[in-house]
Amino acid sequence: MLFQVPDFAAPVTITAETSIFRGPEGTNIEERDIRVNGASIAGGGAASAPELPLLEAERISTPPLVITLGDAYEYVLDGEETVAGIRCYVLSFKPRVAQRGLVRGRAWIDTREFTLRRVEAVQRDLHGAIVSSEQVDEFGPTAVADTTVWLPTQTTIFQSYEGAGFRTPVHRSIVVRQYEINSPTFMSRLNEAFASDNVMLRDTRDGLRYLVRPRGVSTRSMTNRGSHTIRSVLGGVLVDPDISRPLVFAGLSYVNLDLFRRGAQLNVLFGGVFGQASLAIPAIAGTKWQAHGSVFGIGAKYTDRVFRNGRERYAENLLQRPGALSVGLLRPLTPRLRLTADYSLAVITLERTANTPSSFDVPLDVVDHGALLALDVDRGPWSARGWWNPVRRYRWRSWGLPGGFDPATRDYQRYGVRLTRTIALRSSVSSRLEASWVGGRDLDRFSRYGFDTFDNPLHGYPTSSIRYDRGAIVRTATAWTTHGVRVDAFADAAYVHDPGWASAQTYPGVGSGVEAAGPFRTLWSVEWGYGIRAPRSGGGRGAHTARVTIYRGF
Repeated sequence: MLFQVPDFAAPVTITAETSIFRGPEGTNIEERDIRVNGASIAGGGAASAPELPLLEAERISTPPLVITLGDAYEYVLDGEETVAGIRCYVLSFKPRVAQRGLVRGRAWIDTREFTLRRVEAVQRDLHGAIVSSEQVDEFGPTAVADTTVWLPTQTTIFQSYEGAGFRTPVHRSIVVRQYEINSPTFMSRLNEAFASDNVMLRDTRDGLRYLVRPRGVSTRSMTNRGSHTIRSVLGGVLVDPDISRPLVFAGLSYVNLDLFRRGAQLNVLFGGVFGQASLAIPAIAGTKWQAHGSVFGIGAKYTDRVFRNGRERYAENLLQRPGALSVGLLRPLTPRLRLTADYSLAVITLERTANTPSSFDVPLDVVDHGALLALDVDRGPWSARGWWNPVRRYRWRSWGLPGGFDPATRDYQRYGVRLTRTIALRSSVSSRLEASWVGGRDLDRFSRYGFDTFDNPLHGYPTSSIRYDRGAIVRTATAWTTHGVRVDAFADAAYVHDPGWASAQTYPGVGSGVEAAGPFRTLWSVEWGYGIRAPRSGGGRGAHTARVTIYRGF
C-alpha cells in the first residue's frame, strides 16, 4: 500500500507477506513481516493489533458478473479487444438504478473459453475516509485437478482518501504468487496461523477485523482496535539558515478516522513550537456534502528576509510569526470531479530586527480574509487541482520605507493548477511526481508565494529566501527499500519570477534521506537538501537545509 502524508516528501509504503485462507467458514488473512518504509515498526501480533488503521472502501453490496435472480446491473457488449494476445469480448456494466453499494466498469471475456481475463470496477461518491475506488483485476490460469481455471493474479487499486486537513491518493497492489485449491492441509495450515504470533484478520460483512489472542488465552477473538485511531510521539531538529539556531521540536500526534463513531475525522499535531489541528466530516447528514476545517500556528519567530539581485537587504528584514484558520465545504460534481469552497483567515505578527531602521514603518499585524474555490479531478494514479484565492486585508495602511507602499495590494488574488502522480514500480521502489503553476495579481511582500519548510518546500532553499508572484515548480521523490533501510532521493526545480530580479530565475534543488528502524519500534529519518542557487545572507549562491525526525506510534 502506497500513499502520501504530510511531512513526508516521499510516499509512505506499507508491505506484508500474506496468506489468505478462504473456506466454508469464511475468509481469514495472515499477515507476516509488516513493514512501514522498510522498517518493522508497526507492531502487532497475536496479542494486539498493529498500530495501523484499517482503511477500506465502502463494501460492494451486489457484485457484478455474478449469476443471481436480481437485475441490479445493466450489461452492454462494447466490441472486442486483445488482452495478452487473447481475443476478448468487452462487456461494460453499470447499475440500472443509482444506489449506494453498486459499481460500474468493464470486463474482458475470452471469446473461445468465455473465461475472465480482466475486470475494471469503479466506486464513486463513497461515504467514509475512502471517497472513491478504482480496481483492476488481472486473471491468470491455475490448474485444478484435470482442468484449468482463471483466477486473479494481480490486483491494482487506486483510491482517494479524504483526511482531516489533507487529501491523498492511496495505491494498493496485490500480487498472488501461488494458489492452493482444495488443499488437504488447509485446516492444519489455518490452525497453525491461528496459533502463531502473526497478525490475523477476518473478512466480515462490516469489513476487516483483527483477530487477537490476549496473553494467557488460547483462542483468538475479533476486535477493531487500532482501526480508527493513530497515536504517536515525534521529535527532531530542523536546520534552516533563516532560523537563527537549529529548531528543536517534540510533540504528540493524534488521528481519529471515526470520531464519536459518526464518520468524522480528527487530526491534531502539537510539536512544542508549532501546532495544527484539522477536522473533516465526510458526509453531512448522509448527503454528498462534506465539511472540513483546520488551524495552524507557530510559536517561534523567524526572519522574513528581503533579497534584491541576489543580496539580502538587512534594513528591510522583519521577524514574523504566522497563524492560519480555514473552514469550508466539499461537494462531488461527477464521479471524478469535486468542488471545494473555503473561507480562510491568515494572521502574521511582525517585529523589527536589530538591523531594521526607525525609518522603516512596520505594518500592523497582517490580517487576510480570503476565499478558496478549487476543482479536483482524479483518474487512476493521476490527480489534478485548479484553484483561485481572492483575499481582502483588514486595516491595511502604508508601511515600509517612504514611497514604497502600493494601496492596490489591499485586495489581491492568487491562482494555480497542480498535477501529481504517485508510482508504485514494485514493493521496494516508489516515486512521486508533482508539477504546478501559480500566478497572482496585486501581490506584495506579504502575499507573494515563498518556499518554506512547513507548507511549500523546495529542497535546500531556506524559509523566506525566495518570494515570487508567478512561476512553475516540479518536484520528484523516489524511494528504494532494502534490508530494512529506505533511501530517498529528491530532485526539485522552480522557474519563478521574484520581483527582486529583473527576470525569472531557475532554482534547482537536490536532496537525499535515509529512514530506518530504531530502538523501541521507532522510525528514524534524516533528510538533507542543497539549494544550488539559494541566496546566501552575505551574497553568493548555495545553501543547505536538514531535518532529523524520530517517530513512534503507540
